[in-house]
Amino acid sequence: MIEMPPVGDETLRRIMDRRAKEDPGHVLLKFQDRDHTFGAIDAQVNRVANALLARGLQPGDRVALMLPSHPDHLVAILALAKVGLVRVPINTSFKGASLAHPFEAFAPRALIADAAHAEVLAEALPAGAVEMLFWRGGAQDGFAALLAHADSAPPAVEPGPDDIIALTPSSGTTGAPKGVNKSDRTLRAGPMGTLRLTGAQPGDVFLLWESLHHGAGVAVCIAAILQKLTLAMVEKFSASQFWEQCRRNGVTHIHYLGGVLPMLLKQPPKDNDRDHTVRIAWGGGCPPEVWDVFSERFGVEMREGYGLSEMITFVTVNPQGPKFSIGQPLSYFDLQLTDDEGNEVPVGQPGEILRALARAGPAVPGLLPQRGRHRGRAARRVVLQRRPGAARRGGVLLLCGPQEGHGAPARHQHLGLGGRARDRRAPRRRRMRGGRRAQRTGR
Repeated sequence: MIEMPPVGDETLRRIMDRRAKEDPGHVLLKFQDRDHTFGAIDAQVNRVANALLARGLQPGDRVALMLPSHPDHLVAILALAKVGLVRVPINTSFKGASLAHPFEAFAPRALIADAAHAEVLAEALPAGAVEMLFWRGGAQDGFAALLAHADSAPPAVEPGPDDIIALTPSSGTTGAPKGVNKSDRTLRAGPMGTLRLTGAQPGDVFLLWESLHHGAGVAVCIAAILQKLTLAMVEKFSASQFWEQCRRNGVTHIHYLGGVLPMLLKQPPKDNDRDHTVRIAWGGGCPPEVWDVFSERFGVEMREGYGLSEMITFVTVNPQGPKFSIGQPLSYFDLQLTDDEGNEVPVGQPGEILRALARAGPAVPGLLPQRGRHRGRAARRVVLQRRPGAARRGGVLLLCGPQEGHGAPARHQHLGLGGRARDRRAPRRRRMRGGRRAQRTGR
């Protein structure tokens, strides 16, 4: 088990207010060769938050964001968090039914969207789908008006640590995406896991290539606020420009998901592949055959973890364990890995997460069960489980058991992740395109 400090009661709002007083000149964000200090960002955040309250929005109201990777997007995210408005992220690549779904399922009261998406939104949504609409850019730049609001003081209202401040969609592998309620405490717990995995210290620089409608991107931003890091934001991921972006911004840590590492390896080798300041590559989904090759070519240390959309960014982390492992559970959780009959799996066998229990006490990041709409209710534990003997649904997630210390509880073991599994008994139309499978290596 990876021991973690409690996820305290100091909310993201209060941390931001404190940071703005303590070190307003800290460079929080670099974008297109311009530095954005924490003080400047915080003032913009306060203006937008106060403007939204002045327009009649109230804590607990849902606000959808459909914005590009730009400092304005980060400002909007933090403005909502500061006053307890519930962020509903919208994937900017969605069209038609996929775009209509979050508006139908989550019923946001307001929408802040880039004007570039006006046409696809008009095609997907009926007139009056949201009560308030603020365009960013275009002839009617409502977001510019929010940024120009006169009051840059900290807003008069604020959320509590267990109030819901985001309603994020699940991956949608078992059907239409479900809403996952995220409290302020939950949204800080995941980045705390990120900081434990990466070992990042004040002054380190993270390359921010992730879209901010994705939870991973938001978690990187919150980690930067918690630890006084600097974010080097780029408009989109580019394999050909990746290392030059790292060099130009003095990046110390790079984040990866899924196919990012193989894409970088496909770039033609260069004499300056190791000419950079990056120390650590961290993330989830590094194929075992890529781990050593990537590390040796680019001269970085690999650190892997695993998380769930329905819980937090990282449930397990591997800051210094064996290669290819997703590590051990954070002390916020107890994990049990079982076979189809509910028995704990031995070394060399794949298993499912039967239970991922949030532990009792103030250290636990709260999550709410999905029962209709939740507005500011106290967060409680979540239990992910499948009854022993129940039919497995297609593409169920499989983790490996311990890589070392066989016979010890799962919380003390290193775990692995890899491969894919399908349930042959499930109807094809309900199968996921692949849950993950892994094996205990016994190491």
